[in-house]
Amino acid sequence: MTAGQVLILYTDGITEAKNAEGELFGTDGIERALDDWSGEPGGAVQSIMGGLIRHQVQSRAIDDQTIVALQVQR
Repeated sequence: MTAGQVLILYTDGITEAKNAEGELFGTDGIERALDDWSGEPGGAVQSIMGGLIRHQVQSRAIDDQTIVALQVQR
């Protein structure tokens, strides 16, 4: 990795989160959530969690949902 790049790690509870229709959030959901992301690590977590919350309206998480974003400084 080079300076400025961001690494985003997440548990399967993010990609396997289902909506009321049983559709998975998936990696597509992560990509959609990051469409308007500013590039800041904290913003990545906020964007993904916002997309996940919108996806899970009227359904409940059945697994842990963890996201970590790291940015290389040097």
